[in-house]
Amino acid sequence: MQDPARLSQMEFEKLDRERRRWKLACLMSFFASLALMSILGAQRPGKDDPPPPDDEEIPRDVVVSKLSLVDFTGDCRGELGCMADLSPYFSLRDRAGKERLRVALARNELPTITLLGASGVELVRLSVSDKGMAEVSMKDAQGITRASLSHGAPGTGAARLSLSDGKGIERCLFEASDQEGVLSFFDRSHHARLRFGLDRDGAGLSLLDGQGKTRARLGIEGDGEPALIL
Repeated sequence: MQDPARLSQMEFEKLDRERRRWKLACLMSFFASLALMSILGAQRPGKDDPPPPDDEEIPRDVVVSKLSLVDFTGDCRGELGCMADLSPYFSLRDRAGKERLRVALARNELPTITLLGASGVELVRLSVSDKGMAEVSMKDAQGITRASLSHGAPGTGAARLSLSDGKGIERCLFEASDQEGVLSFFDRSHHARLRFGLDRDGAGLSLLDGQGKTRARLGIEGDGEPALIL
């Protein structure tokens, strides 16, 4: 059987340890509250703090002649500025520093979007002419136009799809307007040799000689009658 005096001493020491733990917890809570109040107080404007600026005092414009976009290595990857002819442009470059995309407004106020290959050759151009014709042209690695799609041709307003050979000579043309839909094929001299579609004379297939004169035609004429003309 344990000594009652010894039990009282053990219980006293246990209560004293509990008391010290609670005291430490209260002190930590007190200092944490002080730190939180200090942080919140620093975020609130004081009496001596300057008032926030009015909207009129905040600068709204940045005036520069050229802006450069660089990556984390310091290489230029994009530009926004004006060319020597006062045309504004936006340009993006690849990692090798080659220009790959350019959006510009020419001096005659006509917009263009240009896509370039890794060699710097223009491959695709989207533009609007001074007569309101929108056009997309596609070029090969030598810079020769091989295909173009346009809309709003002067005089007819027709949509046109043109395909060219490696020398840039047009070899195939499809035109569509309110009255016609014609597919034409050309020789190396750019003379039409075959024409197929629907035109003012009806629907048919026409064969032409080297001078562009129709030598044979098979089709349905405008009056609805079939015809073979040689």
